[in-house]
Amino acid sequence: MIRAVGLMFLAAAAAVRAAEPASFLRPGDRWLFVGDSITHNDLYREATEAVHRHFHPDVAVVFQQVGKPGATSAQAPGAVSERPTVVSILLGINNYINSSCRPGMPMAPFVEGYRKDIAAKVKEYRDAGAVVLLLSPTLPDETFGHGLYEVQGGGAFLRECAAVLRELAAADPEGVFYLPVQEEFEALQARVAPEEILRLDGVHPSALGQYQIARTLWRHLGLAAAPGGAARRLAPPAAPLPVTVSLKDRFLARPGDRPCLVLQAKTPMRVTATWSCGDRRGAAELDLADTPVEWTPELPPEALPARPGDLRRLVVALAAGGGHDVFVLDVSRVPVAHPVEGRINGTVESAKERAEGKTVGTWAARLLENGLLLEGEVFDAELRGDEFWPWGRDGVNLYLDLRPPARLAGVGFDSDVHIAILSVTDSPRFSSTLIPWVGRGMHLAADSGAERTAGGYRWHLFINHYFTKPRPVRAADLGVIGFSPLIVDRDAGGTEWHRGFDNGRAIDKYPNAFPILDFSGRFAGDSVTALHLFAAP
Repeated sequence: MIRAVGLMFLAAAAAVRAAEPASFLRPGDRWLFVGDSITHNDLYREATEAVHRHFHPDVAVVFQQVGKPGATSAQAPGAVSERPTVVSILLGINNYINSSCRPGMPMAPFVEGYRKDIAAKVKEYRDAGAVVLLLSPTLPDETFGHGLYEVQGGGAFLRECAAVLRELAAADPEGVFYLPVQEEFEALQARVAPEEILRLDGVHPSALGQYQIARTLWRHLGLAAAPGGAARRLAPPAAPLPVTVSLKDRFLARPGDRPCLVLQAKTPMRVTATWSCGDRRGAAELDLADTPVEWTPELPPEALPARPGDLRRLVVALAAGGGHDVFVLDVSRVPVAHPVEGRINGTVESAKERAEGKTVGTWAARLLENGLLLEGEVFDAELRGDEFWPWGRDGVNLYLDLRPPARLAGVGFDSDVHIAILSVTDSPRFSSTLIPWVGRGMHLAADSGAERTAGGYRWHLFINHYFTKPRPVRAADLGVIGFSPLIVDRDAGGTEWHRGFDNGRAIDKYPNAFPILDFSGRFAGDSVTALHLFAAP
């Protein structure tokens, strides 16, 4: 039976490939992803690789990223010593936010500096025999006006950078190719709901934005098609199917539950569906109509995450009549905590010995009639506030997913997902400051404070006012929330970050991994599986 399913999958995948030109990739390729922190986050590389392996599990291609946080075009990481055959370059945002270029200044010198740097990098790789993919840099969100990054005017500069990349690609059409990451990223931002944001801090794409970058790659490179064409060419993106795909449920609460997709076609049609999750895969033929049809991929139980903190990625492809679509389903096992006598308590522990002890701090959460009270104590003898980045100063970084149930635990950040930093210092005297790093309106909605103790400090955050005038804090809306504390310990010898929950992923990029505080009794047990479907319109 397993062999039969495998043969069906291969036949179904071949049906997709037959309708496409050759994939840009070839067996034995080494793809080097060059970039800054956006590439260093490593999600768009992971998603691109997952889609390639979905269609071609036996075609050997190496996917390697060399992103360097803060890198400008002049500091582009990566070298020919990595022996790549394909190189993608996504750089530009740091040329603006880390430079003196500002609105009203002549941009030409900065744009020409970008041109010179990228042209030199392209020549280096082309001389070594690699082909180069130039990814137009993502724009900053210029509506995000309260962060450390100076984003005003960045859009105009980075559009000029994209024009430079198009010119460089046109000068070498056999070996340099332009991919419209910037343009398709902005098109998605324009289509999603107003509260959804693809750049959590105005600059860095969340997981949702990272998936959109990957989508540009897998569509324009024709990764569904058979590898090994006579010449490398970009593929005209396949026509999307007239099919909508959604989730029946966003949470799997019972043992044995599996993700169920709801599909609906504008007109009756038969589609070939394939799925893969790591090395597990399968296929099905589905008859769709203008009424919803439910389909549950036959994933074995071991393919789903079992332990809190585990994340899996399920790739689903639909094909019919020469068109196809690819969808990515994040599957995350999330811890759930329930109140005891109205209170949920936790501790933050150090992975190594500290002078103050392995317990770095405690925290507690209470849902009151008029709001949510978070409070705790940190054990830290030395308090310093002399770090440039707010999240690197002594204090407590509070990660809060306050989205309604329909969006709770999704992979994207939006205005209802918050990173609230409560920073403390002893110099020149003890003080605390609330810094709303991500999210909208926390500085309006919350009261905060801290008091020095003999062994550290006590802190509190009481969310009880208005995020905006139309959005008051209501206890009923806070019955189920995502919450994860991170305690920063900055001493003269360096800075350490201690997480209340560590799943091995960057917590500021993956809000689907926040533990859930369930004051309403919605979930039974100590964990639940959260689902998020990336189905870009």
